[in-house]
Amino acid sequence: MTAGSTGSAGNGWDCTGAEATITCTHALLPAGASSTLKPHVDVGSVAGFQPVRVRVAVPGQAVSERFPVVVAPQQMRTVYAATGRAQLVSAGNTLIRGTASRGIGILPIPLPIGHRGPCAINDECSVVPYHGDGGAYAASSGARSRARLSLPAGAHVSYARLTWAGRGSKGSLPAAVRLVDPSGGTHGITGAATTLTAGRQYSADVTSLIANGGGGTWTFAADDLFTGTAVGGVFDGWSLQVVVTLPSGPERNVAVFDGAQQVGQQLVARLGAGTAGTAQVGSTLWDGDRRQGNQLGDDTLRLGSSTVSDVGHSASASAPESAADPNWNLLGTDVATRSAPVAGDGELTFSTGQDKFYVGALAIAGPVS
Repeated sequence: MTAGSTGSAGNGWDCTGAEATITCTHALLPAGASSTLKPHVDVGSVAGFQPVRVRVAVPGQAVSERFPVVVAPQQMRTVYAATGRAQLVSAGNTLIRGTASRGIGILPIPLPIGHRGPCAINDECSVVPYHGDGGAYAASSGARSRARLSLPAGAHVSYARLTWAGRGSKGSLPAAVRLVDPSGGTHGITGAATTLTAGRQYSADVTSLIANGGGGTWTFAADDLFTGTAVGGVFDGWSLQVVVTLPSGPERNVAVFDGAQQVGQQLVARLGAGTAGTAQVGSTLWDGDRRQGNQLGDDTLRLGSSTVSDVGHSASASAPESAADPNWNLLGTDVATRSAPVAGDGELTFSTGQDKFYVGALAIAGPVS
């Protein structure tokens, strides 16, 4: 971050700035009085935890404090931020299943789980709604699927975000959906909308619901979803990005971002300055593809000096189907929490090669300085 515009910063403050330093002055305050300073800064293209040092001086006394300021990536917003013994947990699944490559036509019934060769990537796939909670396939436009939310022992749920999105030429994805907890209780949820090209994303704060329902298998259900065709491929899916606090463990700065940032080249989020340690990234990506020969499958995540390749590979370890079939393909939905060591100023970088994808939800946890 650098200094923004100079001049008034509210409540009698006047600021001047150059590069990374802003100096603001105010007349002496009477005993017991308070004043709020709002300096202008230019965040440029940075995101994540930005280290800030504040020095406050009055005649005969000065104090300093250092802390992180959280900046949301472009086209996203910060919905939660905290410092504590935090850990990230992700879960999610698809709402569609492939039947055949485009031009072959939709088969009378979905192909078995292990036979998805004609439809390895959502760009070239004809799809039908997926009823993945044990219900029989039907021609209904509604869909449902399950995911396992694995919470560590003794964890307290501090924040949870439910996100669902889709794209296609037929149908739509509703703002009002249902989430079924591990005990079988059904909860209606209405999300806030974000527009995608030929589609829509919704999200909602479900902290109290997840805290009360706990870990286990959660089911997401929607009465409609996108199918048909779309430039880049059809996708429909959902995810939970959860922040938990543990009785022990490393202190971390943690933040959750909501929105829809399309990655065409790179998206960078600085994790924070200070002590080296293990950082975590919980991400929900839309429209990622499996590798086809030497094409696609080249989406990457770089965390500090560590590189995780093919992050948008349409997979979720929390999907029950993934345990039975490691090749289970979420067709444009990718949900995971990944960890890697970082040293000091770690940077989180998403990049794509031949195909764009969306970052629909993002949670980051970096070491505290």
